[in-house]
Amino acid sequence: EELYATSLRSLGRVDEARAISRALGHVTDWIMIGPFDNERGGGFDARHAPEQEVDLSLSVHGKERDVAWRRNPCPDHPLGRLVLGPVFEPNQQVVAYLATAIQCDAPREVVLHLGSSCAVKAFLNGHEALARKVRRPFHPDQDRVALALQAGTNQVLVKLAMEEESDWVFEGRFTDLDGAPVSDLAIDSARVAAPALAWSEPSRVPAARARETLGALEGIGGGLQHVSP
Repeated sequence: EELYATSLRSLGRVDEARAISRALGHVTDWIMIGPFDNERGGGFDARHAPEQEVDLSLSVHGKERDVAWRRNPCPDHPLGRLVLGPVFEPNQQVVAYLATAIQCDAPREVVLHLGSSCAVKAFLNGHEALARKVRRPFHPDQDRVALALQAGTNQVLVKLAMEEESDWVFEGRFTDLDGAPVSDLAIDSARVAAPALAWSEPSRVPAARARETLGALEGIGGGLQHVSP
């Protein structure tokens, strides 16, 4: 279906491509901040300000100037992607962060699928869930991590560490633990800084269930991790 959506876009049928992308669970409601320093890849493990606190009212020191949170300028991309090169300056040897929030009425287990043209980390409610220090071209669904969402508001933070690749692209979507797209999540990036989210204890996907799920997904390909107990 990803390939079909790409083909529709190339034919100019962008509304149809966008509908497929949304049905696949793609997320475009992100806020973003950057750039921060990533000289020679050193920013991947550095804890820049967004890893310590997400405060939408504050400007923080970036690589060359103070930077602030802002909304994704292109939430209607027909393939659900974020093209970050034109958004950040400079856009080489830098780190950027994306954040959004998911509201749940009850605990729920999902799989976050990520594609990126650079090194990537993902955090759930302030805790690192995935880390991939890689240099690679972009493809959809390159990495997957099983997450246990808590009842209430869940903060998802993504760190993208760019070096000297030509295109800076990111894509994220959610499925259930059986790989079926999830399109009914209540996602609202305006809620990412809710005070109750401050470094809450991580929920855990039951180990046996997560191993079974990610083992099945491994047959599809891509890097796989899970939040283990």
